[in-house]
Amino acid sequence: MAFWQGKRAMVTGGSGFLGRHIVQALEQRNAEVFVPRSKEHNLVCFEAARRCMEEFRPQIVIHAAAFYGGIWINQLYPGRIFYENLVMGAHTMEAARLAEVQKFVGIGTACSYPGYLEGLLKEENLWDGIPHETVVNYGLTKKMMAIQGWAYRKQYGLSSIHLILTNLYGPWDTFNPERSHVAAALIRKFVEAKQGGRPQVEVWGTGRPVREFLYVQDCAEAIVRAAESYDDPEPLNICCG
Repeated sequence: MAFWQGKRAMVTGGSGFLGRHIVQALEQRNAEVFVPRSKEHNLVCFEAARRCMEEFRPQIVIHAAAFYGGIWINQLYPGRIFYENLVMGAHTMEAARLAEVQKFVGIGTACSYPGYLEGLLKEENLWDGIPHETVVNYGLTKKMMAIQGWAYRKQYGLSSIHLILTNLYGPWDTFNPERSHVAAALIRKFVEAKQGGRPQVEVWGTGRPVREFLYVQDCAEAIVRAAESYDDPEPLNICCG
């Protein structure tokens, strides 16, 4: 708790599903939290990212903003997902460096792991191949952010960490069929089937993949704790198993 007392923390994506819980966890620790909104600070534009840092002068930046969704939105907007996430990460970290931020916390995704892996996803396997073709456009942008953090640590001495998240569920999740992830999507399908008296639901995929789920408040707590105490260039899984 004492670590965050009075510290200025910026949480990009702080009004989103995960970001709201990160903000809540920081405020409970008496941090001064700033959440840039895309209408005023569109991080796809470097000047907006730089101005954002200059206005708030954060000591710690947690970059949780992303344009993403489930499998369906990846099929609809593969180019936009690639471009916006790639440049948002690059611009936010570069602006943080120029503003002499003490620590940058990049939020990654298990989509970055090689698509052929089965079983436990271990950090040492992150670089063993490219992500699955359905999420390669999103997963690689997060891998590049991890590399940027490594490079900035080496050249500029920026304390940058990269946290890899598993599938999340919990309060403030989206049930929009175009944006929802697996847990929320399944819940909606089951509820609508029950309400409509349908005896079964259609679930996408082969049924073979194994998924892990993490409660979003536990994830936010882990991110905040990692920001406090983890300072290694190697990416770190935030997960149960």
